[in-house]
Amino acid sequence: MVRRRSASPDKTVTKAKSTNDLSGATADRPSLHFSPSSFPESDFSTLKDPRLNGNANSDLTRTTSAPPQHPDLSNEVTTLSAKLIQAINNQTTLDDTLVATRQELENAQKRIQSLEAENIKYRKNIDDGIYIKKTDAVQEIEKLKAALAQEKAQRALVEQGKKTIEQELESLTAALFEEANKMVAAAKIERDAVEKKNEQLRAQIKDTESLLASHQEQLSELKTVMQGMSPVKDDSDNRTVFSVPASPAGPQPPLIVKNTTEVLNTQDVASDIEELSSGPSTSFSNLIKTVCRTDLQAYSEFRDMLTQSKSSKPPSRSTSGSYSGLNVIGGLASLAGNSNGGSGSVSPSPVKSQQTSAASNPSSPSHSGLHIPLKETRFYKRVLMEDIEPTLRLDASPGISWLARRTIMSAICDGSLVVEPMPSASKKWAFPCSLCGERRDDIDHERTHRFRTSDNETAQRYPLCGLCLEKLRSCCEFAGYLRLILDGHVRIGDVEDEKDAWEETVRLRERIFWSRVGAGVVPIFALTNTSERSLPPSDSASQNTYPPENNCENDDQ
Repeated sequence: MVRRRSASPDKTVTKAKSTNDLSGATADRPSLHFSPSSFPESDFSTLKDPRLNGNANSDLTRTTSAPPQHPDLSNEVTTLSAKLIQAINNQTTLDDTLVATRQELENAQKRIQSLEAENIKYRKNIDDGIYIKKTDAVQEIEKLKAALAQEKAQRALVEQGKKTIEQELESLTAALFEEANKMVAAAKIERDAVEKKNEQLRAQIKDTESLLASHQEQLSELKTVMQGMSPVKDDSDNRTVFSVPASPAGPQPPLIVKNTTEVLNTQDVASDIEELSSGPSTSFSNLIKTVCRTDLQAYSEFRDMLTQSKSSKPPSRSTSGSYSGLNVIGGLASLAGNSNGGSGSVSPSPVKSQQTSAASNPSSPSHSGLHIPLKETRFYKRVLMEDIEPTLRLDASPGISWLARRTIMSAICDGSLVVEPMPSASKKWAFPCSLCGERRDDIDHERTHRFRTSDNETAQRYPLCGLCLEKLRSCCEFAGYLRLILDGHVRIGDVEDEKDAWEETVRLRERIFWSRVGAGVVPIFALTNTSERSLPPSDSASQNTYPPENNCENDDQ
C-alpha cells in the first residue's frame, strides 16, 4: 500500500514505500507445496482472485456450490491483513511525526542560533558598558534620591530665609511710609493751623479797619450834619404832629415829621446840591419811617430762624459791639450825603457794611461753624420763591443752562458767588448779558461786570449788564444778611432788636423789588430846578452809587 505525504519545508518526500517481512518469512520457512487437488476449493472462504478472469463464473459457481474448507487459514489471513493495514497506518503516522519533529528541530536550531547571537551581543554590550547591572542601577538611583532630598532641604531653607527677608523688607517699608505719612500729616496740620490763624488775623484786621473807617466816616458826616441842621433847629414851631397809620399788630406812637417847607429849607444849606440817584424808599431813613407788620406768617418764620440761630451758634464777639447803636448815625449820614451832594450817593448804615464785610469773608471762624443751613429755613424758602427767583428769572436766562441754575442759586445761598468788574482789555459789548440777554452797544447798556459761581479761576464767567448787576447784588446782600443772623453776627437781645432786624430784611427785600422793576425814588427837595425831570431809564437803578454791598465776594476794589 502506497500513501502520499505532504512535503516538508526542507526535504521533499515524494513517495514512501512500506514493506513487510512476509517475503522474508516465507523465505526462511520451508515452503509447503500443496497441490490444488490436496485442498478442495470448498474449504476456503476467501474471494476469488480477480486475475483469474477466464474461469470466474465457473469458479464462482464452484465456490458457492462447494462447501467451505480450512476456516482457520481464512481467519489468519484476515487478521494478518488487518494487522498489515494497522502497521501501514502506524508507519505513516510515524513518518508524519518524524517530519514534524525534524521541522521543529530545524526551527529550534534557528531560534538557538538567534538567541546565541543576541547573547553574544548582550555580553558585548555588558563588556562595553552599554548595559549595567540591576544592582548598580539600584545603587545609582538610591544615590540620586539622597542627593535630591538634600537639595530639597537646602531649597526649603533658602525659601524660608527669602520669606523672612521679604517680611522684614515689607515691615521696614511700611514703617517708613507710615513715618513719612505722619510727618506729612503733621506738617499739613501745622500748615493748616497757621493758615487758619492767618485768615483769622486777616479777618480781624479787616474788620477792625472797616470799623475804624466807618467810625471816622460817620464822625465826619455827623459833624457836617450837625453844622447843616443848626439853622433848622430854630424853626421848631413849624413842626406838625402827624399820626402814622397803625399796624394791625398794635397802635404805633405818633411821629413828629418835618413839614414840606422845613424839608425844602434844607436846600438853603447847600444850594449847589446835585440830583440824587434813585433808590429804594427805605434808603432815605431820615425822611421816611418804615412801618412793618408783625402779624404775618413771614414774621413768624423769621422769628423761628432767629430762635434757630440762638440755639445753634452764640453771637460773635466781633459783631456784638456797638454796631446797632450806630443806626442813628447812619440815618444822619444819609441826610448829610443828600444835603452836601458831593457824590450823590446814599451811604449804607454801618451795620450793613460790617455785615457785608463779614459775609464776604467765608473763611472767618464764625462762618465755618454754621450748623443750620440757610436753604433749610422756611423764611429763606419763602423769600426765594417770592423775591429772588422772580427777580433773577434764571429759567428765562438765555446765557445760563439749566444745569447751571441750581449751582448759581446754591452759590448765592452759600456766599461763594463772585462778582468782579469786566477787564478793561475785553470788549464790554462783545457778549450779551447772561441773565436778560441785553445786546445794545451803547454806554448806558454796556456789560461792566461779570460773575462766577466759585473762586476757581477756571470757573465759567457770566457777563452782566447794569440792571442785572443790581439784581444780583441785592439778592446776594439779602442772603448774606440772613447768613449773618444764622451765624450769630447780628446781636438780637430783645423785641426791639428783632423788629430792627425785621425792618432790615424788609429794606433788603424792597431793594430786590426796585431792582426787579428797574426803578426807585428820590426826595423832592433833591431836584436842582423846577424843570420836569423824569426818572432815569429802566437801568438807572443799576447806575446808582450804592456801594457793593452784596454778600458775595466782590472784586470791585
